Parts: sequence; structure tokens; C-alpha cells
Amino acid sequence: PNSNSPKKLENPLWYAAKYGGFNDSDSNKKPNLDAEWDKNLDGTPDTFFQVTNPAELTKSLGAVFSDVAGRVASASAITTNSTRLNTSAIAFQALFNSADWSGELKAMPVNSDGSVGTVVWNAAANIPAHGARKIFAWDPVNEAGVSFEKTNAALINALAVSAATASLNPALAIAAEASLSNDQIDYLRGDVSKEDSKAGGSFRDRTLIGSSPSPLGDVINSDPLFVEAPDFGYNELQGAGGAEGTTYPSHLNTTDSRTSMLYVGGNDGMLHAFSFSYTPAGLNTPASVTGTEKFNFIPNAVFGNLITLTDPDYKHNYFVDGSAVFGDAYIAPGTNTTKSWRTVLVGTTGAGGKGIFALDITDPDNFGASNVLWDFDSTHASFGDLGYTLGEATIARMPDGDFYAIFGNGYQSSSGRAVLYAVNLNGSNNVLSIILEGSSGTNGLSSPLPVDTDGDKIVDAIYAGDLLGNMWKVEMGFTGNNVSLVSAFPSGNQAPEPLFTATKTGDATVRQPITAQPEAGRNDEGGTMVYFGTGQYFETGDNDVSIPKLQAFYGIRDNGLQVVRSNLIQQTIDAEDSTTFVGQTGLNVRLTSNNEVNYTASDEGWFMDLGLFDKTNRFTATIGERVINQPILRGDRLIFTTLIPAAEACSFGGSSWLMEIDAQTGSRLAETSFDANGDGYFTDADKILITDTNGNTELIAVSGFQKQGLGIFDNPAILEDGKKEVKVLGGSSGGIDSVLESKSNDGGRQSWQQLQ
Repeated sequence: PNSNSPKKLENPLWYAAKYGGFNDSDSNKKPNLDAEWDKNLDGTPDTFFQVTNPAELTKSLGAVFSDVAGRVASASAITTNSTRLNTSAIAFQALFNSADWSGELKAMPVNSDGSVGTVVWNAAANIPAHGARKIFAWDPVNEAGVSFEKTNAALINALAVSAATASLNPALAIAAEASLSNDQIDYLRGDVSKEDSKAGGSFRDRTLIGSSPSPLGDVINSDPLFVEAPDFGYNELQGAGGAEGTTYPSHLNTTDSRTSMLYVGGNDGMLHAFSFSYTPAGLNTPASVTGTEKFNFIPNAVFGNLITLTDPDYKHNYFVDGSAVFGDAYIAPGTNTTKSWRTVLVGTTGAGGKGIFALDITDPDNFGASNVLWDFDSTHASFGDLGYTLGEATIARMPDGDFYAIFGNGYQSSSGRAVLYAVNLNGSNNVLSIILEGSSGTNGLSSPLPVDTDGDKIVDAIYAGDLLGNMWKVEMGFTGNNVSLVSAFPSGNQAPEPLFTATKTGDATVRQPITAQPEAGRNDEGGTMVYFGTGQYFETGDNDVSIPKLQAFYGIRDNGLQVVRSNLIQQTIDAEDSTTFVGQTGLNVRLTSNNEVNYTASDEGWFMDLGLFDKTNRFTATIGERVINQPILRGDRLIFTTLIPAAEACSFGGSSWLMEIDAQTGSRLAETSFDANGDGYFTDADKILITDTNGNTELIAVSGFQKQGLGIFDNPAILEDGKKEVKVLGGSSGGIDSVLESKSNDGGRQSWQQLQ
């Protein structure tokens, strides 16, 4: 028969399985690619289980639930290539598939209305052949970068055995089992010839991207990092003879034309570096997109586990699971004796290990082993307090004239102390640290925020929270010309005391852990506002909502004195609504209070408990809501996301709220920020009509926004367009949505460099 011959229709349930259970890899909401609904290409949908024998029912149902659990999801933030909503705006989303622990990094245009278009590029399909890949590691003995390839097999195995021995790796029976054969080195570089399904293969199969296996592993907690050539404003620096500030414009001219890059950590053991370029369609030309993997780095902290990735019975491990940051720095790296402006990336291993590393990414097209600046883990003499570095570092200029990577020691360190580190980007010769809390044995310091209070681009203070609810303030001290880290509030015996300690409302004995980096801004009446939420979501049991601990969000003023809770004004979450805006499908909104905060009196800030308040000083529900992301300060508005865990297997982990309130007082905004009814405008039609106990009515602005079905989401990517802005959200369900909002009175990029 010819190609137009009629075909017999399948069982209706066959079509239900195909269209109801496909994995939408190209985000067009259709099972248009065979691999989306039929991975083994046998003609039967992967979620279609026809049972003619009752004895097979249990097996088939087990396969169904296994398939539900092993789906594509996302746990990292959406990243964009621009802060402007224009025709070149691209959103990047990292994904993982828990069925085979593969990963993807997709690029999608952001449309003029803020919606996200279909996939135009996938990093997993743009990785060179294994022999052509540039992969580097760090030799801690010789303090030098090395190439990860068979010609260095002896050194690679020495690093692997050393790492396994030092970590007492429970995944390995003996340290020698960390050794890698030449075939395993090639496999980790991307060679597919020895995979289990191949003739004679003995290594784990990797997923198909198109028609070829991809070596890109699952990307879970590592947020994609887009790097072009931003201006950090260092022309204002006045270094020795003014050299720093006067030469910075020349550095910007040099980097202005460099290749745009995407960096992301994968649980395949590597930080990946991809080039990316997108040109929108013109009148007579189609859109074009290019991008390929340029290089990779394997941190020393994960070396002992690399061999497990080759095992056909592989059980998931974390590797390079942390998020990287970048910045410009005036340094003399390696053997250089003269300082120059460089662009530096600092990355962490997150849940994959107790490590942190720095790379010189000034010229990504020509990255080599010499561009690995340093790589430290908890076995290094200066970093015995280093734990799992789930947070991020910050690159900043210190008062001694040098640039440092500033970070907290993380969690589950051997000592259980809360320690702040500052490492000179030139290397390990100058490592600053201060023990902030060391008596509990269960503590750890989260991501710190360096702050420049006087606008000279030099750090004046550092704020950081810990697992015991302490918000610390650290200042710079000097001994001769050497800078040191000192507590802003030393006790009588010089032991550090916190700026503030977060405790549960009504029970000061219950500490609220601070695991997210704080944000800071100027207070209108003087001093510095420090913003942070409480709660954690990284240990076993953190998703248990049966006995939740009430968490909160805080905005406290640092005016040179320690802050006590009794001087904070309470703001409340008063109502939630899901029916008012019938034009919006799956939309929930929140209303909050507008209690007065008087900084000219005794008020020193505000707090908001994360739970629905019923006006009788009790909460209608304590559902385990918490904050695990850094707040965003944009002008006079404070933006933060919350997380509500769920125990159900099919709920994508839980849900989140996007909150937007007044930064100074924590009260609801007078004018609406959300386009709640979806008409593209910001009017009274976006407000909620309420009636008080006296029968008086009032239209009030919405303070919280939630999209049903999106799951848990991280901080949004924000794109400006005139008097409005679009917040793009990527949910744990793997979906993407956007929220149209009005622009704050004083928007723009906020950073450590200068308080706004």
C-alpha cells in the first residue's frame, strides 16, 4: 500500500496514554516527537499498559507510578540574557529527568506580552564529541589546573583515590575503587561506545537527545548563569594611584565583544560552559541561534564519586549542584606579578561536596588549565570548617585593595560551627575567616551579603544568617595594612553577638533557621534595612508538614545597635482568594495588612509570619511555609518567594507564593503591582473589594500571587518594558509562567556594591 493508505485506529486508551502522559521536551504542549511518548520506539506509548492477565496488574500499576515519579522537573531558577523585554530576550530553563537522571538546559524567546515561546536551543544536544571536549580539573598538590583525559590517567586516579579517602566515601567499599580505567575516563568525557546497550558495553546508558546520547547529567539546584560583559561601576574605584578605576573602562571595551556564555553545574560531575547567541527574526530573515559547549571543570570535592556515574545500577548522587556567580576583579592570578582586570567565576559543589572553586573566564573561547585559579575543599588546612556549600559566594573589593570571594561555610561541617570565609582571588595565600558561632555543634553559615554603605565600591559590612536564626554583622578590621573580619557586636569577652535572632512568635525558645542570602537597602530615616526570610529545605524530613514550624519574613533596621523582636511591628497575611478574578485560570491571590511602622519612635523594623492570620492572634493553618531564596529589592518594593512543601508524590514537591510588599514597612502596597485580571493594565479592577466588621468597604491591592499547577518556584527572572515589568517563573513541574506587574518607583539592578 502507498503512504496514504488508511491505518487501523488504536485502542482509545492508547491515545489517552500518548496525549496524556507524554514528556513535552520541546514545550509545545504536543507529543510531536516520537521520543516524547515512545522512548524505546516500539510504537506503544510509554504510559500505556494493557493488562489481559490479572497477575500482571500489580506489575503494570507499579510501572505507571514509577513513570509518574520519574518525570521531567525543575528545581533551579529561570535565567534571562537581558533585563529588558525586547525581541532578543531569551529565558533559560534547566531541567532534570529522575527516570534516567539526564539533564537539559533550554533556551526560549520571551514574547512581547511576557509569555514564553517554544524551545529554540537545547544545550544537551550541543556537546562536542568526547575527544574534542575541553575538560579540566585541579591538582591540589601542585596547585594547578590539569586536563581530564587519558594521558593524565595516573594523576586523575591519584586525585580520585585521595578524594575518596579524605571523604570516607560511603558509596565506595575501599578508596582504591575510586580509580578510573581509561574507558571510564572516556565515558565521563562523553564516549558512548561502551554503554550497556551497545555491543560489549558495560557502562550506564545515557538518555537520547534527538538520536544521540547526551553526557549532560541532571541539573537540579544549580541556577544557569548568563555572562556577557556587564559594567560593575568600578571606574569609581580609587586604588593605588587611581589605577583600578582608570583602567576599568579599557577592560569593558575589551570584553564588550567576547562570546556570550551560559554556565551551569551538572550532577554528571562538571560545571559546563556553553556559548550562546540568538538573533531574532527580521523582515526577510528567520531567527538564528547558535551555541556549543566550550569547556568544563570537575571540582576536586567530587572526584571520589566519579566512578559511580559509570555503574549501570547507578543510584543518584549530587556532584556540581551549586550555583556559580561571576564578577570583575583586579588581580594578578597564577604566576603573574602585575594586576589587571579579569572576569572571575566562583562556583560551589552544593549538595555534591564540601568545595568551592574559582575560574578566570575573561576569555572563554581560549579557556585552558592555567585559567583554573584555585579549588578548595574541607581537606585543605584553611578550610576545615567547610560544609556543604549550598549557598553562593559573592565577589567583592575589600579595603586592603584586593578582591575576594566571600562565602559562608555551609552546613554539616565536621565542627558544626558558623564560619565566614573571605578568600583572595589570587590564591590561598590570604584566607580570612571568623567563627561567629561555635558552641552548638549543629550550626552553619548561609550565603553572606557584602554591603557598600558609602558608594566607593568597597565592602563596609557583611550580613549573614545561620541555622540557629542569628543574623550576623561583620565589619572590617585592620592590623597594619592587613584587613581582618571582626564582629560588629562583640560581647564582653569579645565573642561575636548577632545583630538579631529570629524566633517563633510566642515561643522565643524556637529558633528559625536562616538559609537564604539576605538583601539590604537604605532606610528612609537612616541606617540600613536588612531583609531575610526563615526556613530550610535541604535535610531529610524538611518536607514533613505534619508538625510544621512557623517561619517568618523580617525587615530589620541596622542603626548601629542590636535589634530585639519587641521593637518590630507585625504585618499579617489576612486572606487568600482563588475565585475573584474569574478571567485568570488557576490563580490564587493574597491580601496582607498595612500596619504603621514608625522609625522615628522605637520601631526598628517589621516581621510577617508565614501563615494565614485570622485576626484573633491565631493562625488558621500552619502548613510549613518558608523562605529559602534571597529577597529582591527593587526601588521601594520588596519581592520574595515562599515554599510550601507537600508530601504527595504527584505534587511536584509543593507550591510557592510570589509576594510583593512595601520594603520599608512590610505593609501592602497602596497601588496594585499585579495585573490580577490579566487585561494588561494596572487599575482598581486588579484590587480586591473587602468589607470590614462595620460594613465599610475598601479596594485593596493584592500582595501575593500563586499559579496552580506550577509547583515550587525559585526567584523570578525580571524583564523591564517601560512602566511595566514581566516576572518569568519556572516551576518544579517543569512548566514556565509569567506575571505582568507595574514597575516600582525606582527599579533597576540591586547589588552588594552600593545601597540604594
